[in-house]
Parts: sequence; structure tokens; C-alpha cells
Amino acid sequence: MKTPGLDYYRRVKTGLAATYAKYGIVPPGGSGLNVCMCRDIYARRDSILSR
Repeated sequence: MKTPGLDYYRRVKTGLAATYAKYGIVPPGGSGLNVCMCRDIYARRDSILSR
């Protein structure tokens, strides 16, 4: 299995930001890698989508 490249994570970031903005979803709190990534994207969703 090949590790995903940077482009993959950029698309995930943009896709999650769009989903959070469109549906008003709030990611779960707590701890862990995915939670941290989701919280960062959620907090910066408007900035991410304006690019």
C-alpha cells in the first residue's frame, strides 16, 4: 500500500471544510489524530474555502 501524497490531504481538508460549512456539522471533541485534524479544519473552514 502506498502512502497518500500531499494532494490527497489537501483534498480531504477542502472536502471536510465544505461539508462543515454546508451542513453545519461540528466535529467531535476529545483527543486523537483525526479529532485534532478535524477540529483544525473546522476552525479554519472559511479560510480554507476562500482559497
